[in-house]
Parts: sequence; C-alpha cells; structure tokens
Amino acid sequence: MEATTTVCSQCGYTSRRSEDFHDLLLNVTEMTGLAASLADYTKAEALEGGDQYFCETCDKKVDATRSARFQSLPPILSIGLNRFTYDMTRYARVKVTTAFGFPTELDMAPFLETQAGSVGSRAGAQGAAQRSHAMEGTQGGAGAHGDAPGDATGAST
Repeated sequence: MEATTTVCSQCGYTSRRSEDFHDLLLNVTEMTGLAASLADYTKAEALEGGDQYFCETCDKKVDATRSARFQSLPPILSIGLNRFTYDMTRYARVKVTTAFGFPTELDMAPFLETQAGSVGSRAGAQGAAQRSHAMEGTQGGAGAHGDAPGDATGAST
C-alpha cells in the first residue's frame, strides 16, 4: 500500500490516504539512478499558491506539504521510467538519454513506513530486511519481489 500524507501548515491537520499499487512511474530527468528517482518520488512537496490544499479544519485553502511513502510492497512491483520531458523552446517531447543507474538489488527500506510510523527506520517488523531483487531483462522497468501479497520483507525469489 502507498500512503499519501498531507499536512496543513496553519493548524497541523493531517490528511492521509492509502491505496493499493502494483506499479510506479518514476522520473529520470536529472536523476543518477533508481534510488535517486525513488527518493524524488517520496520527497515532501510544498503545496503553495495555485496548488494550495483545502484544509477541512481551517475551512479554506492553505499552504501544506504532501509526501508519499510505502506501507507495504506488492509481491511484484513494476517500475516504469518516465524518460520523456517537454522542451518549451522546441515545443516538443524530448527523450532523456543521460545515463541512469539500475541496480541488480534494490533496498526499499528508506522508502517504507515502519509500523511505529517513522520513515526509513530499520527498526520494527517491516524495516528489518527490506531487500528486493530487480528483475533483469525488463525494458524500461524492474520488478521487486516479496514473499506474499503485501509482504514488504522483499526476500529473494
């Protein structure tokens, strides 16, 4: 499950939405590799100006921060790489062709929430052994395996 958390900057109200997922689409522009793209995907985003968040407690649009973390991983995780960007000077899509590191083994622990709610900790039931093996031979993506549906232990298969 993926959890998206939004925190109001005025009153501190926290809105949380969880949803099942099986695939991720990651940005590769200006990223050195898969770990950097995952860090970019899960980093906190400021919701300001035209992107303000409507806070139920404040009953108005306010500045807020939004971030995504993984509560658990699916048995097979498909990762797609968004290798295109839009060039405003040429008014066209352009393929990103810079080098992108793709490991044969992927540690998902830094991107998981533990049961205690802390992020990226190796303590707790989920954080102990978050090793996943990337599937080789997939075009533009990789798969990470767990032992069972919703299992985030990432034991190799």
